[in-house]
Amino acid sequence: MSFDGRLLAGITVLAAVVQGRSFVRAGETLAHHRADPDFVR
Repeated sequence: MSFDGRLLAGITVLAAVVQGRSFVRAGETLAHHRADPDFVR
């Protein structure tokens, strides 16, 4: 069985949605994380 990188990306987005309790907050968090990997909310 091969590993697909999209699976990890999907899990990351799902975790951000659950933690932020909304898709908007998840988007903001993921955008900040991509701009600054050391960003902690």
